[in-house]
Amino acid sequence: MPESRTWLFSKPDDQTPYAEAHKLEDVVAELKQKGQAHLVWVEKPGEKPRLVNIGEKAEKSFDIPIVKADEAKHLVYGVVLEPDIVDAHGDVVGLEEIERACHAFMVKSRKIYLEHSEARPDCEIVECYLAPQELEWDHAKVKKGSWVLGVHIGDKGIWQQVKSGELTGFSIRGWGRREAVA
Repeated sequence: MPESRTWLFSKPDDQTPYAEAHKLEDVVAELKQKGQAHLVWVEKPGEKPRLVNIGEKAEKSFDIPIVKADEAKHLVYGVVLEPDIVDAHGDVVGLEEIERACHAFMVKSRKIYLEHSEARPDCEIVECYLAPQELEWDHAKVKKGSWVLGVHIGDKGIWQQVKSGELTGFSIRGWGRREAVA
């Protein structure tokens, strides 16, 4: 049976951010007892959310950040998929699947969309490859086998969103059917 997710949002009387009133370790311990696998956690308002894998106490960013930006050329580089890492949906993608996805993207699409919409900004793919070895760019490490994308951003508004930190990375867009794996 496909996995289903239930989300509950409530507005408490006390509007103190949850992370200010609770310690991450305590929340993780409580949710682990309840059998929850993941938690989206924001330490301070305005920070990017991160996904906490409760089962293994490993943390993973909610999105994969742009790892390099070239101001003069309006180029950004980032990881689209990283092998053997739990993603925001609790899934793990292996090297072979990343290779198939990367190649299918280059053959069938080669298009950049804005925020999972149908909007096509003035952005062009200039590089697309699977990292042949571990790479290090500035402060970020890119794992061997990661799908790396380089994009030229021609749209001045989009470039400003990258510079301001409003747009922070790439996200794969796709459709599929979830199946439990024994």
